[in-house]
Amino acid sequence: MNETDFEKIATGISQSMSLNQVSQQKIKDWMIKADRKTYVYGYTDYLKLDVRNNLKNITIPVTILTADKPFGKEMVTQTYKNQYANLSDYNLIVADNAAHFIMFDQPNWFLEQIQHILSAN
Repeated sequence: MNETDFEKIATGISQSMSLNQVSQQKIKDWMIKADRKTYVYGYTDYLKLDVRNNLKNITIPVTILTADKPFGKEMVTQTYKNQYANLSDYNLIVADNAAHFIMFDQPNWFLEQIQHILSAN
Protein backbone atom coordinates (compact mmCIF):
# COMPACT_ATOMS: atom_id res chain seq x y z
CA MET A 1 0.00 0.00 0.00
CA ASN A 2 1.38 3.41 -0.84
CA GLU A 3 2.01 6.08 1.81
CA THR A 4 -1.08 8.15 0.96
CA ASP A 5 -3.44 5.19 1.21
CA PHE A 6 -1.83 3.98 4.43
CA GLU A 7 -2.15 7.45 5.95
CA LYS A 8 -5.88 7.45 5.12
CA ILE A 9 -6.30 4.09 6.83
CA ALA A 10 -4.23 5.25 9.81
CA THR A 11 -6.43 8.33 10.12
CA GLY A 12 -9.59 6.22 10.21
CA ILE A 13 -8.20 3.72 12.67
CA SER A 14 -6.87 6.42 14.98
CA GLN A 15 -10.27 8.13 15.02
CA SER A 16 -11.86 4.89 16.19
CA MET A 17 -9.25 4.39 18.91
CA SER A 18 -9.73 7.66 20.78
CA LEU A 19 -12.33 10.39 21.07
CA ASN A 20 -9.58 12.94 21.76
CA GLN A 21 -8.39 14.68 18.56
CA VAL A 22 -4.88 15.33 19.89
CA SER A 23 -4.57 11.67 20.82
CA GLN A 24 -5.93 10.61 17.45
CA GLN A 25 -3.05 12.46 15.81
CA LYS A 26 -0.57 10.82 18.21
CA ILE A 27 -1.94 7.34 17.44
CA LYS A 28 -1.85 8.05 13.71
CA ASP A 29 1.75 9.24 13.99
CA TRP A 30 2.70 6.06 15.86
CA MET A 31 1.16 3.95 13.12
CA ILE A 32 2.91 5.85 10.35
CA LYS A 33 6.29 5.81 12.13
CA ALA A 34 6.14 2.08 12.91
CA ASP A 35 8.02 -0.35 10.75
CA ARG A 36 5.34 -1.25 8.21
CA LYS A 37 6.15 -4.95 7.94
CA THR A 38 6.25 -5.35 11.71
CA TYR A 39 2.99 -3.41 12.05
CA VAL A 40 1.13 -5.42 9.40
CA TYR A 41 2.33 -8.86 10.49
CA GLY A 42 1.97 -8.03 14.18
CA TYR A 43 -1.59 -6.86 13.63
CA THR A 44 -2.65 -9.77 11.42
CA ASP A 45 -0.98 -12.32 13.72
CA TYR A 46 -2.81 -10.75 16.66
CA LEU A 47 -6.14 -10.96 14.83
CA LYS A 48 -5.61 -14.70 14.28
CA LEU A 49 -4.70 -15.37 17.93
CA ASP A 50 -7.50 -16.94 19.97
CA VAL A 51 -6.60 -17.59 23.60
CA ARG A 52 -10.14 -17.96 24.95
CA ASN A 53 -9.65 -21.63 25.75
CA ASN A 54 -6.46 -20.86 27.72
CA LEU A 55 -8.30 -18.45 30.02
CA LYS A 56 -9.44 -21.39 32.14
CA ASN A 57 -5.80 -21.74 33.27
CA ILE A 58 -5.80 -18.33 34.96
CA THR A 59 -6.51 -18.83 38.65
CA ILE A 60 -6.05 -15.31 40.00
CA PRO A 61 -8.60 -12.48 39.94
CA VAL A 62 -8.45 -10.35 36.81
CA THR A 63 -9.65 -6.79 36.28
CA ILE A 64 -10.52 -5.72 32.76
CA LEU A 65 -10.82 -2.03 31.90
CA THR A 66 -12.66 -1.35 28.68
CA ALA A 67 -14.48 1.46 26.89
CA ASP A 68 -18.12 1.96 25.94
CA LYS A 69 -17.44 3.44 22.49
CA PRO A 70 -18.37 2.82 19.79
CA PHE A 71 -20.81 0.02 20.63
CA GLY A 72 -22.31 1.06 23.97
CA LYS A 73 -22.01 -0.36 27.46
CA GLU A 74 -24.59 -3.12 27.05
CA MET A 75 -23.00 -4.58 23.92
CA VAL A 76 -19.48 -4.24 25.33
CA THR A 77 -20.51 -6.04 28.51
CA GLN A 78 -22.13 -8.87 26.55
CA THR A 79 -19.14 -9.19 24.23
CA TYR A 80 -16.72 -9.48 27.14
CA LYS A 81 -19.03 -11.92 28.91
CA ASN A 82 -18.89 -14.15 25.83
CA GLN A 83 -15.16 -13.73 25.20
CA TYR A 84 -14.15 -14.27 28.83
CA ALA A 85 -16.55 -17.12 29.61
CA ASN A 86 -13.58 -19.39 30.43
CA LEU A 87 -12.13 -16.91 32.92
CA SER A 88 -13.48 -17.85 36.33
CA ASP A 89 -12.80 -14.68 38.32
CA TYR A 90 -12.86 -11.31 36.64
CA ASN A 91 -14.21 -7.82 37.19
CA LEU A 92 -15.20 -5.84 34.12
CA ILE A 93 -15.12 -2.05 34.49
CA VAL A 94 -16.43 0.01 31.58
CA ALA A 95 -15.31 3.60 31.03
CA ASP A 96 -18.07 5.89 29.82
CA ASN A 97 -17.33 8.23 26.90
CA ALA A 98 -14.11 6.49 25.97
CA ALA A 99 -12.75 4.49 23.05
CA HIS A 100 -9.93 1.92 22.95
CA PHE A 101 -7.29 4.22 24.47
CA ILE A 102 -9.14 4.87 27.72
CA MET A 103 -6.13 6.61 29.19
CA PHE A 104 -6.40 9.33 26.52
CA ASP A 105 -10.18 9.78 26.69
CA GLN A 106 -10.71 9.50 30.45
CA PRO A 107 -7.26 9.98 32.02
CA ASN A 108 -8.46 10.83 35.54
CA TRP A 109 -10.92 7.93 35.60
CA PHE A 110 -8.23 5.61 34.28
CA LEU A 111 -5.71 6.61 36.96
CA GLU A 112 -8.34 6.30 39.69
CA GLN A 113 -9.18 2.78 38.53
CA ILE A 114 -5.52 1.72 38.43
CA GLN A 115 -4.90 3.15 41.89
CA HIS A 116 -7.99 1.45 43.29
CA ILE A 117 -7.10 -1.90 41.73
CA LEU A 118 -3.52 -1.77 42.97
CA SER A 119 -4.49 -0.69 46.48
CA ALA A 120 -6.97 -3.56 46.75
CA ASN A 121 -4.32 -6.19 46.06
